[in-house]
Amino acid sequence: MAQVTIYLPDDVAAATRKHARRAKKSVSAWITELIERETGMRTWPRALVDVVTQGSGTISEPDDPAPEDVESFR
Repeated sequence: MAQVTIYLPDDVAAATRKHARRAKKSVSAWITELIERETGMRTWPRALVDVVTQGSGTISEPDDPAPEDVESFR
């Protein structure tokens, strides 16, 4: 993995740390996610890629849970 040094104005750095903390991520992970989203470089699970591109692979549909009892919330 490459290391990159960037210089940010103090207010931008503070906002970056705040957003990363809210997302419960490190600053590096938060910036990586932002760059992946903005550049379209986000990676997808291999099983999903296989199903979409080749029609092969195994992705199972999750169980459909029973409806909740509305009376229990009153």
